[in-house]
Amino acid sequence: MPAPKGNTYALGNNGGRPPIYETPQELEEKINEYFDSLGENDKPTITGLCLYCGFACRDSFYDYQKNEEFSYAGA
Repeated sequence: MPAPKGNTYALGNNGGRPPIYETPQELEEKINEYFDSLGENDKPTITGLCLYCGFACRDSFYDYQKNEEFSYAGA
């Protein structure tokens, strides 16, 4: 149940957690860091990339693709 109007706990809630990356360039830099951090024998994985970028799961990472601004980051 949401807080009643005028309740101080309801102030400033704009619909969820703020995004981890504000711009596609920030995300792309982090993606590049991941690939640069891999050792010679390490194999890149989507799970490893997501964790490296600070996402709790792949779905959170994929949610960025839904935003047109981020849809080609790292491509």
